[in-house]
Amino acid sequence: MFGSGVLDTVIGVVFVFLLVSLLVTTCNELIAAMLRSRAKWLEYGVGRLVSAPLR
Repeated sequence: MFGSGVLDTVIGVVFVFLLVSLLVTTCNELIAAMLRSRAKWLEYGVGRLVSAPLR
């Protein structure tokens, strides 16, 4: 495509990585929505931030 095998390989690897990362993120979001775990983790995180001792 660009005349360089190395450049074509790098571009291909980047696109494959992008595609896999989007797929995994979508699956993760679907699982979090089905289990309704996002609200639990948000409440847990905010609770830890609020109750954290000041130094």
